[in-house]
Amino acid sequence: MTKNNKPAESTRQDPDPSEIIDSSENRANTGLFAMHVEKKIHQANSSGGSIGEDAKNTEKHLEDRPVKRTWSVALIALLEAIPKITKILAIFLFITLFSLVTYKEINKDAVIIEPFEVPEMLATQGLTGQTVANKFIDQINFIWNRASTTMQSLQFTAAWMETEPEIHVPQGGEFMESILTNIRNYFGDDTLRIIGEVVLHNDRLHVTTRISGKPAKTYSGQIDELDDVLRQSAEHIYHHAQPYILASYLYEVDQERSIEIIRDALRRPPPEDDAWAYNLWGLILFDRKDYAGAIAKYQKALNTKTNGVGAHVHAYNNWGMALKVQGNFAAAIARYRKAVDLDPTHVQAYNGWGRALEKQGDYAGAIDRYRKAIAVDPRDDNAYFNWGTALLDQGDYPGAIAKYKQVIDLNPDAVLAYNNWGWALVEQGDYAGAIDKFRAAIDVDPQDHNAFFNWGTALLIQDDSPGAIDKYKKTVELAPNHVQSYYYWGRALEKQGDHIGAINKYRKAVDLDPKNANVYLNWGNALMVQLYYKEAAARFQEAITLDPKNIGAYFNLGLALKELENHDEAIAAFQYFIELDPGPESVAQAQKYIDELKKYQN
Repeated sequence: MTKNNKPAESTRQDPDPSEIIDSSENRANTGLFAMHVEKKIHQANSSGGSIGEDAKNTEKHLEDRPVKRTWSVALIALLEAIPKITKILAIFLFITLFSLVTYKEINKDAVIIEPFEVPEMLATQGLTGQTVANKFIDQINFIWNRASTTMQSLQFTAAWMETEPEIHVPQGGEFMESILTNIRNYFGDDTLRIIGEVVLHNDRLHVTTRISGKPAKTYSGQIDELDDVLRQSAEHIYHHAQPYILASYLYEVDQERSIEIIRDALRRPPPEDDAWAYNLWGLILFDRKDYAGAIAKYQKALNTKTNGVGAHVHAYNNWGMALKVQGNFAAAIARYRKAVDLDPTHVQAYNGWGRALEKQGDYAGAIDRYRKAIAVDPRDDNAYFNWGTALLDQGDYPGAIAKYKQVIDLNPDAVLAYNNWGWALVEQGDYAGAIDKFRAAIDVDPQDHNAFFNWGTALLIQDDSPGAIDKYKKTVELAPNHVQSYYYWGRALEKQGDHIGAINKYRKAVDLDPKNANVYLNWGNALMVQLYYKEAAARFQEAITLDPKNIGAYFNLGLALKELENHDEAIAAFQYFIELDPGPESVAQAQKYIDELKKYQN
């Protein structure tokens, strides 16, 4: 245990000031007398004199020794001053705390929602003005809870109809509340207030809301659509009171409108919110794969003054994410490091940093970043998931499964963890266990196309082509542009001998992704089986153009050219194949073809 030499602070309440003075004076005199008695005992013991006699001469003794009298009197004065010092410190502490609380209360970002005016007919049915105000706050909270931001929202509070809004200070009492109210009245009350009214006309509700100094807005709907109407009204209020929050909410549902709100927010005060707006704008451009445009917005965010470092931390993190997607891993890591320097608790930056290190092949460094994220937030399931994926990529399937289990413990709805857990089981040959995990993912999210695709691939590996095709069909129903589903669907059809059907699937895959070399390779294989050697050779050439190290494409090209009796080019294709070092048996087979073809050369 570490020894603490600092004296403990008393938490008892101070006694009455008059008692402090009396008790201090008594303690001071008593202490002085005891000091002289102790000295006289020493003198009596050394000289044989009488203690009583020396005690009687105490006053004279002090006069005869002025040096000792000086420090004794100083000690008495100090002891007598302690109550006064205590009073001064208490007054100073009170003033400091009072000033802090006053400042906080005067500057508190609050929005008071007054009870709505409602028709008497609705009020008698329980839909009172206060009820509508509370429902309105529910919609305010709905928007805030779905806004993709860590920025703080304004404080929305419903006012009771029978009382005026009061400032409540914990343990402050009525006296302090009165003082704060007067101060606020003196400087002016900047609290935003919202008033609203509900009109019932032709069985339709018309809800009008007004915010201090802003134009009114009316939204309409059926009586049973009140919540939807109030949500539209809440969006209107956020647009005028805190547009960035509304833009963050719209980011998930209507990005075009979100950009409109962002532009509007950048034209309004306070400028400290602009960094958040630029961040959000950058994320929208990122989603659209405009990475250069996104980075430009993040740079604007970093060049904008803001309260605190939160917006700048997110800008560095988002910038790193854009660089990582473009394959610039070193630059991405530099941005993640900047984010962590500003905020060592930013788990997103640690996770992004780790993923970038994985892309560089530094799995140990990546896992170290994930450990740091978990140290900050032990419940960060993303860090456990990324850790598991790093182990999966290295072939440590039991280790990966252990991490995915931890993810599920923290987040039972983590469908990606179920999918990767299932794939780790596939790699171990446990197909039944893998399919159980894919089913678990679908139970959580019936629209999870990845789970259907993985399930189909597990069946294809077991040569269950009909079962695999059924799952690939479901995958493309959910995700019509899923390239890999069409590719493996074609392979399943090839296993069934349906080469025409396979070619149709490969063609669809190429339409969606013209840069997938393996699709061209298998398309060429299907053509070879049907003896379309010229067309097959063209597909193999396209595969090689996209992937110059695709050994299968070189070998099969050699076979196609051999059948076309293009001996010289066939030999060249087999020689390229050998240079790629495919293995002893494959090299021997290619060399056999080369030797055979050379017989036809002049």
